[in-house]
Amino acid sequence: MNKTMFIEEISKRCDISIYDATLVNSILEDNFFLSKSSKDNIVNSIIGALNIDIDKATSIYDTCVSIAREAVKNKLKHPFRNLDKK
Repeated sequence: MNKTMFIEEISKRCDISIYDATLVNSILEDNFFLSKSSKDNIVNSIIGALNIDIDKATSIYDTCVSIAREAVKNKLKHPFRNLDKK
């Protein structure tokens, strides 16, 4: 999964605009988002960037982690298949 596909998936699953999904992606890139210790910092950054409540920001964070984990699992199951093709 490439960066564009990741942003599109965030937008689709979280029901936010591509612009907002790009902001979320930038926040995630600035932090090691798969670490639970970074979760509070990332959620607070999402709240500030998108001006949303903590529940929505936490949901967005959890969705992003889920998307990343699914991409890693798919790559491990199919290491030679190009997953970027649609």
